[in-house]
Amino acid sequence: MNRPQTTQIVEALLFSSRQGLSVPEIAKLLELEKSEVRGHLARLQEEYNQQGRAFELVEVGGGFLLRTRMAYKEWVLQSKSVRQVRLSPGLMETLAIIAYKQPVTRAAIEEIRGVDSSYAVKSLLERDLLRITGKLDAPGRPMLFGTSRRFLEAFGLKDLKDLPRPEEYDLSEHRQVSPESLEAEAEAETWAAPEAANQDLNPEPPQQDER
Repeated sequence: MNRPQTTQIVEALLFSSRQGLSVPEIAKLLELEKSEVRGHLARLQEEYNQQGRAFELVEVGGGFLLRTRMAYKEWVLQSKSVRQVRLSPGLMETLAIIAYKQPVTRAAIEEIRGVDSSYAVKSLLERDLLRITGKLDAPGRPMLFGTSRRFLEAFGLKDLKDLPRPEEYDLSEHRQVSPESLEAEAEAETWAAPEAANQDLNPEPPQQDER
């Protein structure tokens, strides 16, 4: 059996990964220069586009991943193997606050929302949309929260600079943050092919109170 070409090996790594792979990660695995890795990725992107494949190679969250093209979303969602996940308004609002205010403590989140947010923060952490970034240098050393790489992948963002501009929304310290800024990005969810197809963002809201 002939040894696979390097481009094919890169493709195999992308298909087997449940999250995006960065250029440095691929370069380390294959002992290649970063420029070489980018060349292989560009080759794959061009090949998929020319062939009109149902999936595409995109760069989000600091890494590259394969995902189903949005044109096929309607059919993908009809598959019983794909569980669409939807965030409740409370979770989306909490996520929006953290996305724009990070790093931020739970107390600061609750001051903006006006309600207890312990369940919302815990739920977002379990969904891997948040991460603990450290502790505030203050009495009690409260934890600081920020968005995760999964958050960027789920909303199709290369990095946080791609978030809608804060001036487009009311993000004052004393009023609630409207979640529309993130909901507008929901159509850019990660419809990854094929291994990560079951991980798309958007669960039926839990029955518990998600305030």
